[in-house]
Amino acid sequence: MKNRKFFPVILLLGLMLSSAVNATGPRVTPGMLVVPENEIFAVDAQPFVGTDLMNEGMNVEIVKAALTSVEINSTLTILPVAKMVKYYLLQEQVLAAHGQYINLSKKDKKSLIFVPISLTKENYFYYHPAHKSGFNWQGKLSDLSGYSYGSYQEEDVAPYKTAGIQIVPGRLHALLRKLISNEIDFIRMPVLTKNWMLDKHFPLEKENIIAITTEAEWVPQFVIFNKNHPDGEVLARKLAQGLAITIGSGQYATILKKYLVDDEVSERIKRLNDLIQP
Repeated sequence: MKNRKFFPVILLLGLMLSSAVNATGPRVTPGMLVVPENEIFAVDAQPFVGTDLMNEGMNVEIVKAALTSVEINSTLTILPVAKMVKYYLLQEQVLAAHGQYINLSKKDKKSLIFVPISLTKENYFYYHPAHKSGFNWQGKLSDLSGYSYGSYQEEDVAPYKTAGIQIVPGRLHALLRKLISNEIDFIRMPVLTKNWMLDKHFPLEKENIIAITTEAEWVPQFVIFNKNHPDGEVLARKLAQGLAITIGSGQYATILKKYLVDDEVSERIKRLNDLIQP
């Protein structure tokens, strides 16, 4: 009978402790207990990947359509910087990652599988009012020795340093501001990204951001699968199969046409087909 006197006190203390934890600690919701299915981590890189884009961007739509065609559900988690994505890929051994400028060593690449999902045109750009005579570009980085290059934070900048180019790292929006304010001399980015960024953030400067070279370079974009993940190799093969299916059905072209003019679609598909064919 004496023990019963303590029960209300114990119950009250328990409720007080529970309230304190809920008030000061992280709240656990049912959704937080659900493990994302086939999660791929991606770097925010508009207009290819972004939470505020239609269907989260062209590359997200391509990957999800390809995996759906082989009956694989997937979750894509978008992170703001490449360093975070690289950490998850190499340290947490997640299934896969997507990002154009993730600096990976030869040792890192041995445990990774690169599946090309699209191609994009890239070029070097400069601010014309600061360099009215342009650059004496002959096709080698050494032609730009002495100038400053705005690099992405996880970009491999060794070739630029070797060429005698000063490196100024940053995120793209900040790099564009530095380009316009003549704090750096040139940057590199996809032509689609240049058009999107200028339309949205710097519309008055659209005529002033000029390509250094007349011919843009075709660059593949990859989803990078982790061999150390139990499903990494299987899902890499499944994504390649799904891409072939969506290309063959015309779905891939339909996705591209939402973002590109028609005359660019067939060239991109042809180049991608050449990459994914066994």
